Amino acid sequence: MKIKRKTVIVIGLIIILTGSISALYTEQIEVITDYPSESGEVTLNPFTGFAPMAEGGPYSRDHSLVYANIPWSELESSKGVYEFGNIEKKYKIDYWKERNVRFILRIIMDKPDQEATMEIPEWLYEEIGQDGTWYDGDYGKGFSPNYSNRVLIERHKELLKAFGERYNDDQYIAFIQLGSIGHWGEWHTIQNDEIYIPFPDRSVTTQYVNHYLDFLDRKMLMMRRPHRVAAENNIGLYNDMFGDEKSTGDFLKWVNEGYTLWLTGENKPAMQDFWKTAPAGGEFDPTKSWEDIFGEEQFQGIMKQLELSHLSWLGPYNPLYEENSQYDRQIDSFLGKMGYHLKVKQVKYRPNLRFTKKLKLNVVWQNNGTAPFYFDWPLELLIINRDGHIVHRERADTDIRKWLPGETAETYVINLPAHLKRGDYSVLVAINDPLSGDPGVKLEMDTDRGDKRYKIASFSIK
Repeated sequence: MKIKRKTVIVIGLIIILTGSISALYTEQIEVITDYPSESGEVTLNPFTGFAPMAEGGPYSRDHSLVYANIPWSELESSKGVYEFGNIEKKYKIDYWKERNVRFILRIIMDKPDQEATMEIPEWLYEEIGQDGTWYDGDYGKGFSPNYSNRVLIERHKELLKAFGERYNDDQYIAFIQLGSIGHWGEWHTIQNDEIYIPFPDRSVTTQYVNHYLDFLDRKMLMMRRPHRVAAENNIGLYNDMFGDEKSTGDFLKWVNEGYTLWLTGENKPAMQDFWKTAPAGGEFDPTKSWEDIFGEEQFQGIMKQLELSHLSWLGPYNPLYEENSQYDRQIDSFLGKMGYHLKVKQVKYRPNLRFTKKLKLNVVWQNNGTAPFYFDWPLELLIINRDGHIVHRERADTDIRKWLPGETAETYVINLPAHLKRGDYSVLVAINDPLSGDPGVKLEMDTDRGDKRYKIASFSIK
């Protein structure tokens, strides 16, 4: 009887132990899937949105970009004397930096206006032998220098060298438009029955582009249309007639099929996928009213143009100069699509860690916008305890520039520090601004702690 009783006890203990081990094992291998909820808000983020003129402001809405056309005549009114202090005062560089607003810059040599003026310095006009064309046409009046002039090219190189020394390492300068050639720096000249202004061929224009590539190699450069030098050097594009159906249709055809430049007869390449690694921007067609853009009848077509163009920003002509409350819904929809719009859609992980200090996260990121984020900002993973204190942080092994519109699946393995005690913890994510080291991008999730760090998972160490 005693032996039988002992056998029963042993069997019972085995059953209990087996059940406990099985329960522990089941707990350890349990995997859950979380779906962080969306915020439903229109986010204001760096490098995207509307870009009003830098010399103005404040404007009717917050914004993260401003725009400046800089005439050469203002940069170097006396030969070799670069007036960056005056330029930075005019365009309120310090004012905008204090507000964490970044810049889009364009150097110009020709701006049609009501009065015939020059955008190159007087000393340069004389040095090139007054080589160029004074014009009075539909665009306005002005002076178009001969861009093939050897002295002009050499002086432009010197200007860009000084410009690069000043701004190449300035992280508040986000985008540089080319710029330099043509009316408004938009790479075209008047050629009609009344006025014919020669436009330089590729052998000349490439020299100007190389000045930018040589001295502003840390900047995102952008050109008005596809060119071979743009395709070969990851240069972005801009369309300054966005909102006009025909002009934007032509622009998209150039991008997707290539074209023959009507000014020179040269064939230009397609650049279908440029936007995946270099930005697309531009300006609303300045001849359009906001009813033409945001009115109910036109707006669906405008949104289609936005998606096909993969725009990140538009400026300087945009609706921020005045109150346009009657178009708030459409403007919110437009801003809610333009550029990048990031969130964690799904995360899979084990919520209970007993025999390991490794936390594996299978994360699906979603970009609901029209473009990726173009800058190499770090994604940080953080662990907080129940009191909200950060107990561990590390940079994720990822490149957020590759998060194109749609979904991107990634796996992160966090090696938790040995000193972490048993208890409950949460995982946060943040995209940090290298300028400050702090989180700099709003994600479209409602798990924000108020510091642009977002909770994506909760787990326990047993």
